[in-house]
Formats: sequence, C-alpha cells, structure tokens
Amino acid sequence: MKKIPFLPFLLLGGLVLTAEKCKEEQIYSPTYMKVVEAVYASGKVIPSDEVKIFSTGEGVIVAKNIIEGDEVAGGAVLFKVAENELETVIRQTKIKNAEEMYQITRNNYSDNSAAFAEIEAGISAARIKIANDSLNYIRFKTLYDKEAATKAELEKAETAYKLSRSELDAQYKKSERLKNQLYTDMKNAEGQVRTSKVDNRNFEIKSPSSGKVFSLYKEQGEAVKKNEVVAVIGKANQWILQLLIDEQDLHKIKTGQDVVVNLELMKDKVFHARIVKIYPSLNTEQQSVRVDAQFTDSPLPDLVANASVEANIILNEKDHALVIPKILLVGEDSVNIRDGEKNKRIKITKGIENLDYIEVLSGVTEKTILLPAQ
Repeated sequence: MKKIPFLPFLLLGGLVLTAEKCKEEQIYSPTYMKVVEAVYASGKVIPSDEVKIFSTGEGVIVAKNIIEGDEVAGGAVLFKVAENELETVIRQTKIKNAEEMYQITRNNYSDNSAAFAEIEAGISAARIKIANDSLNYIRFKTLYDKEAATKAELEKAETAYKLSRSELDAQYKKSERLKNQLYTDMKNAEGQVRTSKVDNRNFEIKSPSSGKVFSLYKEQGEAVKKNEVVAVIGKANQWILQLLIDEQDLHKIKTGQDVVVNLELMKDKVFHARIVKIYPSLNTEQQSVRVDAQFTDSPLPDLVANASVEANIILNEKDHALVIPKILLVGEDSVNIRDGEKNKRIKITKGIENLDYIEVLSGVTEKTILLPAQ
C-alpha cells in the first residue's frame, strides 16, 4: 500500500531548510519545525453494528415494505415472499415423510405392536419359569426337612428360584423402558409433522434488530434464494471508519491512537477519530491489514455508507524538532557535512520521521553545514 500524505500538517513550517549555491555545490542547514510521524491509511465509512439480512426461504418477492434510509424496529417485516414450485414440492415431501414416520412410531406404541408382543412374551416366559422354580424350591425344602434331599440340592433349587425372580424383574424394567422410548419417538414424530405442516408457502423476512436501512438488494417481483442477502441495516448516525494499512506498518499501530481523516465527500474539511480495533488477519490480495476507528468529532459529519476516506494515524509529533530532509541521509544513520575546509561523513541519532523529514537527536546542530548524499 503506497503511503501518500493528504494533509499539509505533515509539512508544517514552510521552507524548513536553507539551501544556497556555492561553487555549484548545494549545501543545507538543519532547522527546527513541527514534525508529525504518521501512518497512511485508506478505506471507507460503514454503519456501526452493520447487519446483513438473509432470506429465510426461496421464492418471489411479493411485497417490499421499506426503502433505503428508513428506520426499522427489531422484528419489522421487510419483505414478503411467495414460495416457488420447487420449494412447494420439497415441503410436501417433508410433510409426507414426517407423516409416515409418525404412523410407524404410533403403531410401535400401540398395545398390539410387535415390540410390545415380544416384551410380553418375555414376561410370560419369566412368570412361568419363576412359578416352576418356586414349586421346585418348596419341594426340595420339604424333602430337606425330612432329610430326603441334600443341602446342595436345596441350594441349587433356591439359586434357580432367585435367578428366575431377577429375570422377571428385568423383563418388567425392559418393558417400562421400551414404553417410554416408543412414546418419546411417537411424540417427536408428531412434532415433526406439525413443524413440516407450517404454511411456508408465504413467509416473511424480518429485521433482526432496530436500525437504519442502508442497502436493499431486492425489488418486488424479483426471485430470491434461501440465505441470499436482501438488505443491510446499521445504527443511524453511528459510523465506523474501516481503514487498510500496509502490513509493514502493523507493528506501529495501537488502539487509542489519534487519526486525522479526510473524506472524499468533504475534501475541504478535516475530521478526527481514534483507533478502536486492530484485526489479526492479513488481506493477502492487497498486503494490508484492517483497522477500525471511530469519529471523535461532535457533531458527527453527515455521511453516507461506503464513502471513501483517507487517513493519517498519528504515531508521534513534536512542535520543536531539529530536522533534516531524508534525501540527505546516507545509509541508515549517516550524513555528509562540511567541517572547515574538509568534507566528511558522520553518524547521527534519529528521532521521529515522516515521509520527507527526519528528526536528529544528536550528531548535528542548527549550525552544521550538510552536503548532498553521494
């Protein structure tokens, strides 16, 4: 992203350096001026709390109740849509499938269902077995009391009786679980029938929240697909500056930094904002990162959505800084100077900088004679 300053404040001080011709050699002197270090950004204005509204079904717009600029309340009906033929077939198929499933679950829950018959058969078998094992246990107990049976035979008969009693209890519990499950299946299927029979042939697209209508993408009579964006709403008179900065400048940006803004709609005015959010994702096509800012001016300018903006994000500024032109810099931190009758190269300590000037913290003074970089 090319960084181009748009405001004259970056060059405050007028002619900040003196230059003179001397034997066809141009010389310069550092000077004091106000200097501002900033990062250039460009972007657009978007509504605060912007919300895209999607169609909840597929069909044809039969009524449009809004126009751009309208204020709407949450739940307001924006469009009415008539279902198309394909959607009708799909919905009828869902109803048929739901009704068939409900009939199956209802039959399963009836007293004469195969599932219940199987359980009843298990209970009957367990009852017969416990009756037989009970009689057998009583018989062996009588024989044992008369010393006509061994203790081992009695214990075996008693164990068989206890096991058959446990089996009967298990069959009863299994029957109860099955009844509960089949009843739940039947009620769920019944609910699916009711849901599928809801009349979706005509449905409404509603606003999820209150706000101002900024964009409409559908007109009455046009077809609409499910999950297609039909409108955009946002907070009225509340704006976000959606800015893009060069990825190389990301490490310089922090929330809370001041921003000087120029709007394409009002080129003769300067507005002020503050960084409120830095996004962690890189736009690979533009090699830029998105940051958001909010206006700090009061009252806010009268704007329209998606208006173009240019901005300078202020990093540092000094009212009285000793500066030299960047074109005089040799390498990263050196300059050529005239020292008496000799020319030599010295190192400097740099401070803040903008596109044209560098603050010098040490190495030269206002009286130093600077020579062009070679």
